Amino acid sequence: MTSVFYQVRATNPVTPGSTSLEMVLANAATNVAFAQTVAEVAAGVTPADTAYLPGDVKRYSTLQNAIDASEGNVLNLDDTTRTIATPGLVANKTIIIQGAGSASAGLSNVTSNVPAITFDGNTTRVDGARVRDLKIAHEASSKYAIHFDDAPYAALDNVYISCGSAGFGGVHFGDALVNPQSNSFLGSARSLKVDFFTDVGVRVNSTGTQWLFDYCEITTTASNAVAGLFEQEGVRVNGGQWGSAGSGGSEISLHDYNARNVDRLGNIFDGVKFAGVSGKCVAFDGDTNAIDRGVAKNLYADFAANTGTLCYFGRAEKCRLEGPVISSPTATSGGTLAHWDQHSVECVVVCDYIAAQAPITVHASATRAVKIVTGVVARTQVT
Repeated sequence: MTSVFYQVRATNPVTPGSTSLEMVLANAATNVAFAQTVAEVAAGVTPADTAYLPGDVKRYSTLQNAIDASEGNVLNLDDTTRTIATPGLVANKTIIIQGAGSASAGLSNVTSNVPAITFDGNTTRVDGARVRDLKIAHEASSKYAIHFDDAPYAALDNVYISCGSAGFGGVHFGDALVNPQSNSFLGSARSLKVDFFTDVGVRVNSTGTQWLFDYCEITTTASNAVAGLFEQEGVRVNGGQWGSAGSGGSEISLHDYNARNVDRLGNIFDGVKFAGVSGKCVAFDGDTNAIDRGVAKNLYADFAANTGTLCYFGRAEKCRLEGPVISSPTATSGGTLAHWDQHSVECVVVCDYIAAQAPITVHASATRAVKIVTGVVARTQVT
C-alpha cells in the first residue's frame, strides 16, 4: 500500500456547509513543504524534496542522507529497489529502518564487497537499532549483509537476506576478535531468513550475553558453510530451520564454538528442524577449551534426508541432547544420533526408544559417555 497526503484548499474564512473545499494531492506539486528538522540540521542534510515527510526515503537525495537524517526516528523505505554502493550504509545513531515487506523490493548490494548496513557505535554506542520488514539482496564475497558493531539491544523482525550463492553471510553481532571488544549484546531476530550464503549465516561474537533467535530460517547449499556460529554464551535458538546442506561433509548447522583460553557455558537450541544436512546439525566444540553444559533439545530430523550427525560432542563437558524427534531412525545411509569425540566429558543423550534405534559413535577416549533411553512403565509396576 502506498501512502499519499492531501492538502485541503479553500477560501478564508471557511463557512461550514457553503464554502467549497478542494482536495489537492500534496506530493503532486509545491502545495506543501515540510520544514527541515532539527535532526536533519544536526546531520548536515538538506532535504531534496520537502513535499515528503521527514523519515520518508523519497525526501532525501541518497540512502546515506536518509539514514543520517533519521536519528532516533523511523526511516520508511518504499517498494523500490535501491542500490547500495561503496562503502555501504552506515548508521552511527539509533534508528529504525522500516521496509515495505520482506517479499517486496528492498536494498540491493550485489556489485560491491561491502556490508549492506553497518550499525557502528565505535564513537558513540548505537543502542536499540531496528530493521523490520525488509529484503536485502547481498552478494558481497567477504562481508555480512548486516553488521552490529557496538550496537546492543538491536533487533531484526521479518528480514530476508538473499545471498544468491555469492554473498558471504547474513548477520554479524560483534567483531572478529578471539576476545571480542564489540558491545553488541542483547540482540534478537524474529522470522529472519538468510539463504544461499557461502560461509556463515549468522555469527555472534561480542562482549556481554543474551541473544535470541525465534523462528528463523537460515539455510544454504554451500559446502563447508556454517548456518549459526555462536562464540559467546547466552544464545538461545527457538524453533525455525537451520541448515547447511552442502555436500562437503564439514557443514555445521548450529556451532556452539569456543576459541578462547577458558571454558565457557554452552548455549540452548530448542525445537529446531534440520533437513538435508550431511555434516553436523549441532556441534558443541572448542579449540583448546570446552563448551560446558550446552543443551540441544526437542530437535527434529528425518534421517532419510539427513546423513550427518544430529549432535556432535567435541571438546565439550556435560553437554546434553534431550528428547530428539527422529523420523526414519534406521534409514539406509541415514544419519547418526550423536557422536562423542575424544575430548568429550560426561556428555549425555536422553531419548525415546524410537530415536534410540539410530546409530551412535563413541571415541575410545571419550570420558563417561551417557545414553539414557526412556520408555513405558512395565505392567508389573502398575498398581
